[in-house]
Amino acid sequence: MPSHKALLALWLAAGTGAKQRAENVVMLLADDLGWADVSVPPHKKAALWVTETPNLERMAREGLTLTGYRNAASVCSPSRLAIATGVFPWRYRLSGLLKDGFRGLPRAPTTARSLQAAGFATAHFGKWHLGGVSQRARADRAAGRCHRGAGPPGPNEHGYDVHLDQVEASIRDPPVCCSCCAPNPWDNATHVDPEYRDPTTGRRTCRMCGNMYSRQSEWWHEFRPGHMKPVPRAMDLTKRTADEAVAWIRQQKQRFFADVWFNAPHLPVEPIAPFFDGERAPRDRSGRVFRWPGGDVVKYSPEYDSVVRALDAGVGAVLDELDGSTLAVFTSDNGPEEGVGHARPFRGRKRSPYEGGTAVPCIFWMPGTIPANKREDVFFNGADFHATFLSAAMVPYPEAGRAWPPLQPSWDAAGRDVPGARLFDGVDHWPTLTGDNSQRRIAHERVAAWVTQRGHGIVRTEGLKYIDFLKVQSQRTKPALYNLTRDPHERNDLSEKLVDALPRFQGLVDAFLAAPPRDYSKGDCVQEGGSCEGSATPYAPFPHMPVCMHATPPPRRKGPRLAAPWKVKGGKEF
Repeated sequence: MPSHKALLALWLAAGTGAKQRAENVVMLLADDLGWADVSVPPHKKAALWVTETPNLERMAREGLTLTGYRNAASVCSPSRLAIATGVFPWRYRLSGLLKDGFRGLPRAPTTARSLQAAGFATAHFGKWHLGGVSQRARADRAAGRCHRGAGPPGPNEHGYDVHLDQVEASIRDPPVCCSCCAPNPWDNATHVDPEYRDPTTGRRTCRMCGNMYSRQSEWWHEFRPGHMKPVPRAMDLTKRTADEAVAWIRQQKQRFFADVWFNAPHLPVEPIAPFFDGERAPRDRSGRVFRWPGGDVVKYSPEYDSVVRALDAGVGAVLDELDGSTLAVFTSDNGPEEGVGHARPFRGRKRSPYEGGTAVPCIFWMPGTIPANKREDVFFNGADFHATFLSAAMVPYPEAGRAWPPLQPSWDAAGRDVPGARLFDGVDHWPTLTGDNSQRRIAHERVAAWVTQRGHGIVRTEGLKYIDFLKVQSQRTKPALYNLTRDPHERNDLSEKLVDALPRFQGLVDAFLAAPPRDYSKGDCVQEGGSCEGSATPYAPFPHMPVCMHATPPPRRKGPRLAAPWKVKGGKEF
């Protein structure tokens, strides 16, 4: 049954006949959740077993299930960068994980920054993974120190009044091994169980172990501008994330924006009470190992099942605090890890260039404004949240980002003088989500591009998806081309049938790879001993947002350069 708050919003909307703006915005983000890991239709139809997620089912009944959603990357950090900034991750040359103390997201215009400037209270709860929250970096900024060793900006610098999570690169306690983790040959040797045997072969292999859900809440810190303090609590990590978000939402007297970024169901998983039942076999379950085309192997895990069900409970707890004036969105940063979770019916999973790495559940909820119990298959990229959230909240969006194609600013988001660097890549889907189909053509014709952690160059436009295997170590010696409209599971490679189309798509990949990069922020200093805050320069589209600029512009990279690297044959832009 719909909540009483949702029913009230529906009644009020019916009485006025008008669509209201989103007074508040809440994003609920899972970590490594697969397409069929939830019981929301149509996702559960592809599952080998069904994990019951009643709160997500309620959210879908009262909202819109966006089956056309695809992340901007198939791994954590680049996907989150796109969600936060509205920019394709490869613009920062990001295809893998950001490690704090090495590099991080620069002072780019983020959704949180824009909404904060518009008077919103802003908060981030849970996993960040975009740099700037190491102990040394935070201590340096809190003490007013700025030197070459200082870390990149963190959540507070990116627009959040408060951030609650663990310090990156903190000391870990001895791991607690779990019973269902996937073989992970790149994992640290201290996390290997030498007695573990692959259930499919009986051979000894390594297994990822850890204590994420039972212990990480004890390592949490509260980050505020210029201030950091430990806030340890011995409780389940997912429940802690939801509880902190609920408590903060209850305190708000103004419009607010909350990112609630859960760690679940990222490996390693542990049994979560009261959702764990080692004896329970979900329906359509025999307990055997399953295989399907694409070489994926997955085995039912009661631990993984309990982690997903706990995630659903956390989503429900936050949703219960919201009413029809708030836009809430649930999705995941990428597809499931190897050996667990359902990427079905798609090919591939996390880190993969195929749809299983980016196709995940996505639900938009705002009763009375977003149609209830509706499905929408429009192509929505992870970089589109930025534009869509600002549009929903009716917060001014830079004309350079609103125009289609976006204009070319003279300064990019990192404060570098790089002509031709596009400011934003996102598309505003708010009209489509609220029933106006006038923008669907843009979603169909836009060019989305990304680079996988393993180096595949990928572009998608007009329902066609091109994968460049030529620049990675692969047995393939030719690219692949798929018609996602007719073949969403990528079983039929059209590269030999549509040979004439290949140069166009290869040109798109090459142009994207050649576009001027935006460097990571490795510190906040203009010069040794300087201070970013004392020497910031306003960024034209966001005059309220200072951009830390280098005292001396970096040398231009050598090598061939196109006159207009964002333009290629066919009129598409990068």
